Amino acid sequence: MPRNAWITKPQTRDIAILYDLYQYRILTTEQIKRMYFPNSKRYVDEKLRAMRNSQLISTFTQKRPGRKGYACHRILQKGLDLLKEKGYDIQYKPSDLTVNANARPYVLATNDIMTHITSYGWFMKDSRQVKREYGLNSGDQIHGSIVSPEGTEYGLFVLEQDTLVKNLAKVVYEIRTTSKKDVGLTDFIIFAKGQASIDHFIELANTEKRDHQGKPIQKKLRPSGALCVMHLDHGIDYLKSKLSDKGYFESIFKIPKAPVHWLAPSNKIGFECIAEYQGEEVYIVNMLDTDLTKVDAIIGYLEDRKRMERFGEKIRKVLIVTEENLKGFHKELIGQNQNIAYFVLEHQKITSSFRPKTERGA
Repeated sequence: MPRNAWITKPQTRDIAILYDLYQYRILTTEQIKRMYFPNSKRYVDEKLRAMRNSQLISTFTQKRPGRKGYACHRILQKGLDLLKEKGYDIQYKPSDLTVNANARPYVLATNDIMTHITSYGWFMKDSRQVKREYGLNSGDQIHGSIVSPEGTEYGLFVLEQDTLVKNLAKVVYEIRTTSKKDVGLTDFIIFAKGQASIDHFIELANTEKRDHQGKPIQKKLRPSGALCVMHLDHGIDYLKSKLSDKGYFESIFKIPKAPVHWLAPSNKIGFECIAEYQGEEVYIVNMLDTDLTKVDAIIGYLEDRKRMERFGEKIRKVLIVTEENLKGFHKELIGQNQNIAYFVLEHQKITSSFRPKTERGA
């Protein structure tokens, strides 16, 4: 494609790129390549140049301290007009889609997650849409929400390698207040770029406060749904994997001669199913998502065993499904107990079970 090429007859993929730029405001070249040109080294640059020559988009350099900047793209009025011609409901002007310099790293980090998982059946709402739908404050830190192929919506937060404690406290406060408002967001995923942010977030989320008489005035942060805390790279792979679908997760234990053999559903919240492992019945808990509500469910069950024994209830061990790089971390979270066992999956088991990928803009 020559350097002075224009878009004369917009293709389906061109329109899809423009609509993504409308929805997500800014995208990097790498993000667009990941979604639309995964097998091409140069065509993405040629396509974006033609869109820029046609005044459909503009390009700017996002600076990084001490490192080379990278190209970002946003839609222009002519691009919005083309979307309108194609029947899209366009509510915003180009000025409404501007992202200020301070917010760009967070928007781009969220969009990076979006560009990885939406081809695998997930759907993402940006922060503006989530705040509008659920009546949240415009200054809230929530980065948006993601909806699983099975229909569960998760409020989304992205933490840096070592996010400041004051910013972590804001995230904890937002989750606490949002989940109390009965606005519809009861499940949350926290992605972190570093273990320090994970550790500090969990420490704050587990903090309880009591008054001078010892009465609790603030419980641990636990929404009514999930509170998953995952390292960014692992989390993206896990969401792309069919293992994040409860039905598929259980199905891997129904394979003949599997080392863990499915027996029956579980009626305990947070416990996936009842299975047979090494000759005895166990409860299976999927901790690949490091859901803190499941951690509480495991600890609560272990603490309740004596009462259960008194009332003649059947006692089972808990078999925690974890990943090779997470086992030590999960042991720290849950603690040592003779009634816990771990079933460790290699990371390749996650990446080899990705959901079917759909081609965008086809």
